[in-house]
Amino acid sequence: MLVTTAWSRFEAAYDLPSVSLAEAANIKPWEVANANLEKRLQQRYDMRLWDVLRFLKLTWNDLMKSHVIHAGNIKVNGNDDETRFMEMLGLQAHTIDYFFRYGLNLTVGMEGNHPGFTTNFEKDDEYGPIKVFNRVKDLASAGIYKPSFDFLDEDPAVVNSWKPFQIDDARFSRIQRQIQDNRMYSARLGEDSLTLGNNLVQQYTEKDEKLELLEGKTSDYINWILQQNSSALLGSNDFENPAKIPDVSLLFMMLRQGLLQAYQKTALDLLQLEGMMLEDVRRLTGSRDKYLTLQWISNKYARIYSTKWHFLFKNLQDLSEDYKLPVGVGNNDFYKYINNTGHRSIARYLDTIRNNNPVLYKSTHKAHFDRLKAYRESMAFLNNYSVGELERLMAEHIDLCSYRLDAWHHAYAAKRVFQQRKNTKTGIYLGAYGFVENLKPDSNKAKADKNLDEFMLPKGKPVYHDPDNQGFIHAPSINHAVTAAALRNAYVNNREEGDVENQLAVNLSSSRIRMALHLMEGIRNGQETGAILGFQFERGLHDRHAIVELDRFIQPFRKAYPLQQPVTETASSDKPPYVSLVPDGLAMLDDVYKAIDWVNPETNASKDKTVAQLLKENNYNKLPSKIKNVIDSESLPPAQKIKAYDQIIEEIDRMADAFDALGDVALSESVYQMVAGNHVRAGAVMDALADGRAIPDPEVILTPRTGKVVTHRLILNLKRKTTSDLPDGWSFTGSVRAKTEPAFNCWLGETLGDPGDIRFVIRTRETDQTGEVLVDKTLADFDLQPIDIYSMPGQMDELVQTLIGFYRLQEQDFHSIITIDPEDVPSDATDHPMSLAEMFTLVRHIRNMLSNARMAGASDFRKADEEESLANAGMYEIAEFEARINAARTSLQLFINQVESESYISSVADGSVSAEEIILTTADMNDIIQNLSIGLYMGFPNSMNLPVVGHADPLEGQRACLKQLMGVLKEAKKRKTEADKAFAALPPATNQRLRVEKLEELGTLVFGKGFRALAAFSKHDLSKVIQQLDLPSEQKISRFEKPLAVENWIRQLAHIRPVVSELHKYRRMADSFDLPEVNIQPAQLPWDPGDFWYGLSYPASFEKEGDFTSLVLLNDQIVKDTLQCALLLDEWHEIIPGTHETTGVSFHYNQPGATAPQAVLVAVTPHPDEKWTWDDLVYTITDTMEMAKIRAVEPDHLEQTWLNQILPSVYAEVVPPQMRNEDSNPLGVQSVLDFANVKVKED
Repeated sequence: MLVTTAWSRFEAAYDLPSVSLAEAANIKPWEVANANLEKRLQQRYDMRLWDVLRFLKLTWNDLMKSHVIHAGNIKVNGNDDETRFMEMLGLQAHTIDYFFRYGLNLTVGMEGNHPGFTTNFEKDDEYGPIKVFNRVKDLASAGIYKPSFDFLDEDPAVVNSWKPFQIDDARFSRIQRQIQDNRMYSARLGEDSLTLGNNLVQQYTEKDEKLELLEGKTSDYINWILQQNSSALLGSNDFENPAKIPDVSLLFMMLRQGLLQAYQKTALDLLQLEGMMLEDVRRLTGSRDKYLTLQWISNKYARIYSTKWHFLFKNLQDLSEDYKLPVGVGNNDFYKYINNTGHRSIARYLDTIRNNNPVLYKSTHKAHFDRLKAYRESMAFLNNYSVGELERLMAEHIDLCSYRLDAWHHAYAAKRVFQQRKNTKTGIYLGAYGFVENLKPDSNKAKADKNLDEFMLPKGKPVYHDPDNQGFIHAPSINHAVTAAALRNAYVNNREEGDVENQLAVNLSSSRIRMALHLMEGIRNGQETGAILGFQFERGLHDRHAIVELDRFIQPFRKAYPLQQPVTETASSDKPPYVSLVPDGLAMLDDVYKAIDWVNPETNASKDKTVAQLLKENNYNKLPSKIKNVIDSESLPPAQKIKAYDQIIEEIDRMADAFDALGDVALSESVYQMVAGNHVRAGAVMDALADGRAIPDPEVILTPRTGKVVTHRLILNLKRKTTSDLPDGWSFTGSVRAKTEPAFNCWLGETLGDPGDIRFVIRTRETDQTGEVLVDKTLADFDLQPIDIYSMPGQMDELVQTLIGFYRLQEQDFHSIITIDPEDVPSDATDHPMSLAEMFTLVRHIRNMLSNARMAGASDFRKADEEESLANAGMYEIAEFEARINAARTSLQLFINQVESESYISSVADGSVSAEEIILTTADMNDIIQNLSIGLYMGFPNSMNLPVVGHADPLEGQRACLKQLMGVLKEAKKRKTEADKAFAALPPATNQRLRVEKLEELGTLVFGKGFRALAAFSKHDLSKVIQQLDLPSEQKISRFEKPLAVENWIRQLAHIRPVVSELHKYRRMADSFDLPEVNIQPAQLPWDPGDFWYGLSYPASFEKEGDFTSLVLLNDQIVKDTLQCALLLDEWHEIIPGTHETTGVSFHYNQPGATAPQAVLVAVTPHPDEKWTWDDLVYTITDTMEMAKIRAVEPDHLEQTWLNQILPSVYAEVVPPQMRNEDSNPLGVQSVLDFANVKVKED
C-alpha cells in the first residue's frame, strides 16, 4: 500500500507566510511561544522543504534517465544486455554494504575570523562550493537566519540605508561564504573509502531472533544503553574496552551517539533557558574553527579544547573557571542549584530521568525532560524487533538520510492524508488503475491452422494467432511458474542457435533429473565428475551386450583416458604404478566436444542434432582419433565393428546427456533460488558447479505440498497408588522399588496377572548323582514384585538364576545342582498356565514399548503449540514424589549401613582377615544371601545369581558369595555418592518442572537405569478430552470408519513405528493369555462437537483450519481421575496432505503486457483545499510511475552529480588530529562516532 499524489501538481501550501525579523528574534531552539507564529513557521518550513525536494528531483530525474535500468532500456547499444538484466534483478531494496572515509579539518581553531581551507576545489568543479552556491543561492536566500545568526543583510538598522541591489549582493555573498566555510567544503576528504566492519546489529545472532544478552551482562545492548547514566554511556570513548563500551556494532554505536546527542541538546536548551548561555556561544562552540580557545593560565596563554559536550559533562564550576560560562554566572539560581544539590554537572541532573519521578529544578524543565523521555521510549521500542528487522530498519533509516528522495516526497502525501482523516468524515473511493509504456501495435500475426468452432466466431472468419507466442506453463507452485517463465524466456531469446546449441535449453524430464542426482550424489561423496561419468560409460558397455559384446573395450578405454592420480610429495618409487579403475569420462567428453566444435554452433550446419548424430556423420569422421584407435585395436568383423562404433557412440551420447542434465538442474536451481529472493544460495549452486564441489540439494525438483500438521501422542495412563498398594496376588512387601513406584508396579502386576498362574519346574540333583528331583513352583512362591522382574537388565538367564537363588535360600541348599527350563511347565497342568519364557516375552515387549518413554504430565494433554508455564506445566504432585525418591535414597543408605555392620564384612574391610581365608558360619551364609536379595530389590543386577556350585571346597562357594556381596556394597556406595550429589544440585522448588525431571533422574541413580519413577499429576482443563471419551460410539471422533478402525490403525502403524509394534505384540500376547485388556481411545485437540479424528479417514465435507494434537490414550478412563500417572510412549508428527494446492501458471505475453499492479495506491489530493480534478487522478498514476523509477536511483549514481561532496552519506564527528598529543585522553568529554570502531567480533 502506497500513499501518493500527483507530484507534478503538488502544493505544500498556497502562500509562503511572512515572518518579521522582530518575530524571529524571539524564537527559541526548543519552543515557539506564539501559536500563530509557530503555525506560520511550520508552513514556511513545509513550503521551503518542498521547494528543496522539487529542486533535487531535477537531479534525480537526470540520474533516472541516464543510469536506472528498467524493462524499457535493457537493450542499449554497446552494452551487455544480460549483464544489465542481471544487474536490474540484483537490486536490493536497501543498503547492504557500508563504506566510510575521513575528512580532515585543516583549520587550526583560534578565536577570530579564519578563512578555512578551500583550495580543494577549482571554481569550475561541478561539486565545488562555487558551483553549488550558484545552484542553491535562490533557495537559500528565502530563508531567515535569526536568531541563530546576526547577518548584516538581516539587520534593519543597516539594510534600511541600503539599496535593493546592495541587499542582494550582501545576502548572496554571505550565502557563498556559508557554503565555502561549511565543513563539507572546508575539510579535506580522504581519497579512498574504507569498508565498514560487517557487524551491523548483532553478528552471530539468527535474523529471526531478538538481540542476545551482552556477554557477562543481564541485558541486551539497547537496554544497557537505557540503563546507563550519561557518563557511563560515554565510557571515555574506550571502544577497545568491553567493560566500558560492551558492543561495537553499527546500530549500538549510532544508538549510543543518538542518546548522548539528545542529552547534549537538552543540556544546551536548559542552559540557554536559564540565561547561562547565549545563542551565538551555543552555535559557535565546537565549530570547525572554534574548538580551541586561548586562556591565561599560570601566567601564560594555553589552548583549551572546547566543544558543546563540555556543557553536558563538565562541572559547572569548572566551566565557569574556564570562562565557558558568562561572567557572574555564580549568582545564577540554576547554577547554584546544580552545584548545591550534588549534581555538579548538567549530565547528572539529566540522569535523574531514569527515575520514574525525577526531581526538577522548576516546572518549566518538564517539557525538556518529556522530550528526552520520549526519545528514550522510542529507543526502547526497538526491542520489539528481531535482529533481521533491526538491520532493515537501520538500513532504511540511513538510506533516508543519504539518498532516498522518493521517501521524502511520499512523506508529504502521508502527512496530508493524516490531516485529511482528522478533518473529514470517514470513507474512501475505490477504483482501478494501470499504465502502459512504449505501447506499439504488433503487425506480426498469422492465420491459425484450425478455425474455432462456429459458436465462437461467425462462420468463414479467419482466426489469427501470434506465431511467436509460447503459450503457458502450468507449474506445481508460484515459484516454479516464475522459474519456468524465466528459463523459457531465456531460451526463446536464444533459440536462433537451435535446441542443441542453445545454452539455455533446459530439459528437466524425470530420467534426466535422476541422472543429475546420481552425479550430485557422487560428487557429494568425494568422487570426481570424470570418474562418475566414466563409471556410467563402463556400465553401459557392460550392460548393453545384446547387440554386440563391448566388455573387451573397457580396459583399453581406461588406458586411453586414465583418471589423473594426484601427485604428493610423499610418493615413493617402491609403490606399484597407479592403475585407473575407470576411464575419465570428462576428458573423453572434452575430446568429443572439440571434435564436433560443440561450443561454436555456427560451424554446425545442423544445430538440432545430438552428439551421437554428429559423431556418426560421414563415416564417423568427427569421432576423435583416440576413441577410433581403441575400437580399431580389437579385431572384429566389419559388421560387428560398425555395431561397436554405434553402441560406443550411443554410450558417449548418454554420458554427454547426463553431464548436460547436471548443468540443466544447476541452472534451473539457480534461477529458482533467485526468483525466490535467495541470491546467496543461487550463487552457491553455480559456484559449486564451476569449482567441482558438492552441489546443494536442488529444491526446484521438489513439489511443494501443504497440509495439516497432526502431532500424535501415545500415552499410557496409570492409576495413582500409594506406597502401601500392591497388585492382586503379589503379596511380598519388602521390595523397595515397588514402594518407590507403586503406580507402575501395580499396572505391571495387573498386566502379568496372578503370579500363581505363572508356573515352572525346578530340577535338583546332587553333584555326584544323576537322578533329578522335580519341584513344581509358581512366581507366588518367591519374594518378588513385578517391577523387580521388569527392572532386570539381563536376559532370561538373570530371572532364572534369581529364582534359583531364592530357592536355595528357602531350602538352605547351597550344594545341589539346580536348574530351571523357562519353557517348561508342570506336566499335570491342565489350565494352560503361563511359562517363565512366555511371561518374560511379555515383559520384554513391555520393556521395549517403554524404552524411549518419558514421564507425562498435564501439559502433554494440551495442544502441542499451547504455551506452557515453566514453573509446573505438568501439574505434578511434587512433594509426594520427592518424598518417595528421598525414601529410596534413605533405603540405599540403610542397606549400606546394614551390610557394613556385618562382622564378616568389617573383618575383611579392616584387614583382619582376607576374603580368601575367612571362615563363614551357616548363619553368616544366610545373612550374605539375605543381603544379596535386598541388593536385588535395590536394583543391583545378578545379585541373587549365587556362585555356590562348581567349587572343590564348599567354603570357596561361600567366599565367592561374600565377594559378590562386597561388589554390591561397592556399587551401592558409588550410587549413594552420585545420588547425594544429584540431590544437592536439585533446582529450587520455584522451578517445579525441572525439579521433577531431576528427581526422576535421581531415582535412576539409586536403582539403576532400568528403573522408572512417575510423579502423579492433577488434571488441568481436560474437559474437552473427557467429553470426547464419554461420547457414545456413534458420536466418537473415530466414527467415520468401522468399529475396529482404531485397532486396524494400531496394526498398520506397527509396521513403521517400533513402539507401536511392541504395543501391538504386547496386546496380542495379553489377549492370548486372557490378561486384563488395555483399551485404546483417541481424542483430539482442538475439538468441537461433530469433529472427526485426523488419524483415520474423514468426510470430504469436514475441514478445519490449523494444526491438531491427537491423544491416543491407553486406559483412557483413568484420565477422569483427579490424580493420575502417565507415560508418553511415543510422539510423532504427521502431515495430512491438503485437498487443494496452489499451483502456478506462467503466460507468455507480449512485452509490455498487462500486469496487475503490485501496490494499492492511496491517492491524496495535491491541493491544500482537498479538491480533486480528473487530471489530478491521471497525473497521480503517471507521477507515481516516474517516482518508482526514481526509487531505483542508487547511491553510486550520486557520485556523478554536483552532490558528490555531500551525498550519499551520514556524518559523524571524531577528535581533531592535532589534539592527539595534547592530553592523555584527547577525546576528553567529547562523544565521538568513529566508524572505524565498528568491528567484527571473533566468534
